[in-house]
Amino acid sequence: LHRVDRRQRQMCIRDSISSVASSFVLFNYYSNIRVSQAEGKLAALNRVESAMNLLKVASEQDNIENETQLFDGDTELTQLQIQAWGAYHLATTKTAFRQNVFQQATLMGFQNLQPYALYLTDHNQPLSITGNTRLTGNAWLPKRGIKRAYIEGKSFAGKNLLNGKREESKSNIPPLSSSLTSYLSNQLRQGIPEIVHKVIDYSSDIEENLIQSFQDSTLCLYSVGKIDLLAGSLKGRIIVKSESEINVSNVMVLEDVVLIAPKITVQSNFKGTVHLIASDSIFVDAFAQLNYPSSVMLAAKSEQAYIGIAEQVQVYGEVILQGELNAGDKGLLQLMENSLLTGNVYSFDKVELKGKVIGSVTCDKFILRTSSSIYENHIMDGEINLVELPVNYLGVEWEGSKKSKEIIKWVN
Repeated sequence: LHRVDRRQRQMCIRDSISSVASSFVLFNYYSNIRVSQAEGKLAALNRVESAMNLLKVASEQDNIENETQLFDGDTELTQLQIQAWGAYHLATTKTAFRQNVFQQATLMGFQNLQPYALYLTDHNQPLSITGNTRLTGNAWLPKRGIKRAYIEGKSFAGKNLLNGKREESKSNIPPLSSSLTSYLSNQLRQGIPEIVHKVIDYSSDIEENLIQSFQDSTLCLYSVGKIDLLAGSLKGRIIVKSESEINVSNVMVLEDVVLIAPKITVQSNFKGTVHLIASDSIFVDAFAQLNYPSSVMLAAKSEQAYIGIAEQVQVYGEVILQGELNAGDKGLLQLMENSLLTGNVYSFDKVELKGKVIGSVTCDKFILRTSSSIYENHIMDGEINLVELPVNYLGVEWEGSKKSKEIIKWVN
């Protein structure tokens, strides 16, 4: 009896050892699978992040839109794409590991590279300021400098004409980047923009709410006639283009969308993040708010190109009036009373400054219009303050820029 019990105990021990060994083998097998999966996913994440870093140093002139093996030994391809989106850059990356897809999309911009608060072209005429005008930051001014003026019963009320260093400007303003001017020209050509992959003919019965992921291809709502954006929402990788005019109501929701037309009007009290591109005129009515990163850009094709930023409007982003340098009186960029722009203002021609710019102004000349007269190279009650611009502000690329782009925000 005792011998039988001993044999049973030995068999049980052998079975137990066999079970433990089998369990250990299975555990080790599945652990290796999990480790392999984790390593594969980590490698995929590393690829999309490395691709995004590569796009930071690339220009949209490189026309990057391809698939490549980023590292030696990669078994999966990584998709990279960068293109202009308004005044900024849209960068997307995408890769996979087995059935898992890893992707990123960002809007990028450049650090504010301008060493000045104001650059005013030298036309052998001084800058004259009056009222509560304030200039804070270094300024590139005509050789004849800056002086006080007395206009409409107002004299200069400040202590210092310029709170910063003064340098002499040249007879031409610094140019925008050639890639930006080419982008504006291409977008304003008649027909569908080249970067568009899907087109919907715009009509009044179009779906009120559209969302297009930035990971998908570009969607364009197109019409030869006028487009009225009266209600609903458009978000993401969407371009709205009219060959005539676009009107945006104050109840319309726009997020990171590009609008293109000869004439664009944004109604009062509108709030959103939007990129406006026009060839004749852009008018943003009172109390509207364009959130960062927005952009307002006009490539002049008419004799009276005009950007108007009305009273109490707030714009967080770039405002650019681009045209042929030294083309004469062909453009006006107007910042009305109590308007606030945080970013860079650029005009190849005239600027009328009655609001405040937190950032820089680059222009050919100033103009001041009163009830009784028009004054050239005069500012009354306007303000430019570069010091208040956030140090992490990212904006447009300037010609000759050597710095890489940085991420403004991640987009879906």
